[in-house]
Amino acid sequence: MGEPMMKKLLSILLFVGMVWGGSAQAATYYVWANGGRSACGADDKTSALVNSQATALNMTGANACNGLSAGDVLKFSSAGGDFTTAYVVGNGGSDDNNRITATNVSGESPLITVGGATTCITNDRNWVTIDGINATQTGTGKAISVSGTGTKLRNIIAHGGTASHGILSTSSVIDLYNITATTAVNDAAYFAIIVNNATTTTADGITVSSPGISSGISFKSASLTASNLSVTGAKTGITVNLYTNYSVTGTNWSTINCTYYAGIYLAHVGNPTGLKVNLSGMTSTGTTGAGLRISGAGATYLTGNTLNNFTLSNNSTSGAIFSVISNFAISNGTANNNTAGGITLETSSNNIISGVTTSYNGVDGLSFLSGVTNTNVVYSTSNYNGQVDVSGNGDGFTSHTGCIGNMFAYDVAVGNKNSGHAHVNDSSGSIYNNTIYGNGDSTSINMGVRGGIDAGTPANWTLKNNLLMANYPYELYTGDVNVGATFNNNVYYHVGNNATEASFVYDGTNIKTWSTYHTTDGKETSSIYGDPLFYSATDFHLTPGSPAAGAGTFIPGVHDQPAPNNVDLGGQEFNSMAINLGAYGIKDSNGSVVTRPTLKGMMR
Repeated sequence: MGEPMMKKLLSILLFVGMVWGGSAQAATYYVWANGGRSACGADDKTSALVNSQATALNMTGANACNGLSAGDVLKFSSAGGDFTTAYVVGNGGSDDNNRITATNVSGESPLITVGGATTCITNDRNWVTIDGINATQTGTGKAISVSGTGTKLRNIIAHGGTASHGILSTSSVIDLYNITATTAVNDAAYFAIIVNNATTTTADGITVSSPGISSGISFKSASLTASNLSVTGAKTGITVNLYTNYSVTGTNWSTINCTYYAGIYLAHVGNPTGLKVNLSGMTSTGTTGAGLRISGAGATYLTGNTLNNFTLSNNSTSGAIFSVISNFAISNGTANNNTAGGITLETSSNNIISGVTTSYNGVDGLSFLSGVTNTNVVYSTSNYNGQVDVSGNGDGFTSHTGCIGNMFAYDVAVGNKNSGHAHVNDSSGSIYNNTIYGNGDSTSINMGVRGGIDAGTPANWTLKNNLLMANYPYELYTGDVNVGATFNNNVYYHVGNNATEASFVYDGTNIKTWSTYHTTDGKETSSIYGDPLFYSATDFHLTPGSPAAGAGTFIPGVHDQPAPNNVDLGGQEFNSMAINLGAYGIKDSNGSVVTRPTLKGMMR
């Protein structure tokens, strides 16, 4: 035989060997509950097995298939009835492209239902996919338990028992897709789905519907990417445990009517450092606790954390509670109609809140409780808070002890029961270009109503370019006779909402008119008293002829528009101008601004 012919023959033999080898490595086995075969032999690798009762494996046979090769598939059929024996994966695949797959016959919905033992378990097998199988636990055990690495659970319905989780994963790499899960256990410490000690978790399309007797979903994963999670009627809805160097990316999480600590809860564990969190599309409503909570032990965040496009409503405490967070950009969300407050921050620093609405909450709208520093609130709205009729309730924006160096710019506070802004004790900061209108409820005067701005230590606060009108009983309330020393370039109009000219300002000792405050005492020499000429009672843009148009002062780092061009007063302008907030962005450890919102003044 010549050399060319020999090469050709070798090529043919190599090709045939590859085909045979490929066939040997990717067999398909059918599994019926009443299958006729209790073992899979070596010859099955080359058999053309048929989906029939006689040729299919029963569950004993499926569990005995310890010699599966990477790429093999077990197809479970519902034609033989429900499976009443647990499925235990015999062995795993070799990598992501060569898996062991347990799946359903196309168009069928096989059900594995057992009591006591775990219904489906992977037994530390790697690179296993379970797809299209329903697992129900009728006793006390788990529906599904997976471990090893490289696990994929897809198109699963799982019902856990009365003393365990629905799905428990300790797989180091886990991928969850299109899963519906519940559990019958009556304990908030158990979850319909719990992922523990993972290095990488991907989840998409998870639904938990619970009668309120267990918690929903829990993640403990160094890297978590999760989207389209929905939990209804659980205790705590979605829990993410944050340890050092953990990273979370979440999109479109929803909780409804959860009955415990929080709808969505990111928990700091063990004073973690190096955290990175990016959340978008969070929705929580009807929670007995807070809608969204990020809190726990002390924590350190990297730069570039985000929370945007959220809706937190009708929760029994606050819409959101943030404790010990930093370097967050919180934007374009609402926290409305919550029984307590809208959004509460404490012991947090270096954050930006922009385009956020907190309205119709029982207590305050946006509250800095204690230890909030270098946090800026821009282009946000806080209206009609104080729906719960308790003394001191109903501030739009508020700061308390230890809240230092914060800024409020281009915000609007309207109709809050107590005051538009309340910044008390030793708090300090700046209020620029705010519209503060119609705050203070005249029917609640005996409950400590303040009106426009309540500044406990006014010298700690700079007020410029603001517009205050119709606040009851005072436009300015303070406990310091030196009120006004750091206030200027504002427009006031103390008319409407039962306001009377005689009670323009309270300085801790005396109630004064605008004339006494401005002319006799010489306060706010560049401020103006007059009707701001709003577009309407609900639209606070300025109209032509407004004394607030062009009456402001240029503030470097806040306004892009350079002097000597005029700056309008209030939070909604007549002239269109860019607002850069230059030096007021989130800073890195070297003091350089790394995140700053760029906003645009609105023009009628």
